[in-house]
Amino acid sequence: MRKVFQRLTGLFLACFFLFSMGHAEMKTDSQKVEGIIYQVFVRAFADSDGDGVGDLQGVIQKLDYIESLGAKAIWLMPIHPSPSYHGYDVTDYRDVNPEYGSLADFSQLLEAAHARGIGVLIDIPFNHTSVKHPWFIASQQADSPYRSWYHWVEEGQTQLDLNISVWNQKPWKKYGNAYYYAIFWDGMPDLNFNNPAVREEVLSIAKFWLSLGVDGFRLDATSHIYGEGETQRLQDTEASADFWVWLSEQIRQEYPNAYLLGEAWEPLSKRAELIRGLDSVVNFDVGDRLLPMLKSGGSGAAFVTMLEAVYEAYEASNPDYIDAPFLSNHDQNRVAASLVLKQDKMALAARILLTLPGNPIIYYGEEIGMVGAKPDEELRTPMLWGGDDPLETRWRESRYNKKTIPVTQQLKDNQSLLSVYLEMTALRNGQPALFSGGFEKYDSENSIPLAFWRNHGKEQMLVLHNPSANSQQIAVPEGLHPIFATVGAENSDGTATLPGLGTLILSNQRENTP
Repeated sequence: MRKVFQRLTGLFLACFFLFSMGHAEMKTDSQKVEGIIYQVFVRAFADSDGDGVGDLQGVIQKLDYIESLGAKAIWLMPIHPSPSYHGYDVTDYRDVNPEYGSLADFSQLLEAAHARGIGVLIDIPFNHTSVKHPWFIASQQADSPYRSWYHWVEEGQTQLDLNISVWNQKPWKKYGNAYYYAIFWDGMPDLNFNNPAVREEVLSIAKFWLSLGVDGFRLDATSHIYGEGETQRLQDTEASADFWVWLSEQIRQEYPNAYLLGEAWEPLSKRAELIRGLDSVVNFDVGDRLLPMLKSGGSGAAFVTMLEAVYEAYEASNPDYIDAPFLSNHDQNRVAASLVLKQDKMALAARILLTLPGNPIIYYGEEIGMVGAKPDEELRTPMLWGGDDPLETRWRESRYNKKTIPVTQQLKDNQSLLSVYLEMTALRNGQPALFSGGFEKYDSENSIPLAFWRNHGKEQMLVLHNPSANSQQIAVPEGLHPIFATVGAENSDGTATLPGLGTLILSNQRENTP
């Protein structure tokens, strides 16, 4: 009942601000997104009013924690009204899910985050809507102007293959004597981006949120704007990229600092095409390659070579690209599950992630070793603050986190996984070479360690990680001094020694030595 009251109060305040004071005055200054991004599932993160469901006021109350992790931005998974718990099927792109709060709450979050130097990204699934969205409901009438906002074809009146299979299901869904296209499932019909009215509405929605002060967007399903079976071509990545170029150019005319982070779970060639119109695409290759290597062994040199190929492809398409590496997200098994709860391997994964270039993304709970394995709901369980913390949500019970140590306890333990994240994020943010420096492979006869340069100005920083359980040695140039070393890692007489799962970071600048 309390949240209902807050919702009504927030609605009144939002209307008052919008209509009495003027829309422009609600805006809080946006800021350029550069640095660590912390991904938040609002429903699972922090509950301010005791109803068991996370909300925006809860996120506000945990901003100090997020700031302590060195985050320069938060990525809020969908906050819009939706019939689904996850929110990726939206019914109103210009409002907030009433379970999470109101537009007034959102404005408070923007102000509080910006006061801490933290940008705010919101997750918007423009590719598709909910079947319960008013546009789609109207489109079910053949003579509705919204018919052409979606992909409708009459039975027997199309050259498209209505029986095409994508991911073992048919994206063309039968409705009466017609079919509509929904690549993910029948509850998420795809919008028709050949329709100029759809494009203009998407642009208008983006500007609405940017005018409130958001710093950018995480854009879902960027490769499916012209998806498989939606056109005569199986998948038209070039046309999808062209749309994002158009949207980006339109947005930047008014909001030049807006950050566009695209999801593209695709091969490198398609990601490189899509990044033409985006600042970043999330780099699935990092977690997909790194976690199996840490679990079962492999070549660190091959991993670095793979990264160089990714960066080269991105730069050829967009010289101003920013990489967005991550270990796991809301669609994948969590790191702790992939690494079978091995804390030393989770710690090394964190150290590798946080020494890579770009805007690394930390999925909430990853920093404390939360466990999760498919189905999706188990990847999005309540953040573990500690039993006595009233903000801990209860939206669902976790199957796997019965023994996971919560934040409150890990903060007291300097050997905890959380302590590794706190140390590494502070190191990254304090070292220009790690924060924004270049990247270059370091060639060595030993192919097991990850070895790469991070250079900034006159500083040359050599980063060494050992993904194996056995000690490794690697020859290094003279004149380098340690600025970070795990226990047993050292540089002596031009030879760096790395214990199993160890890290050593060397610099030619003595003043960076702790």
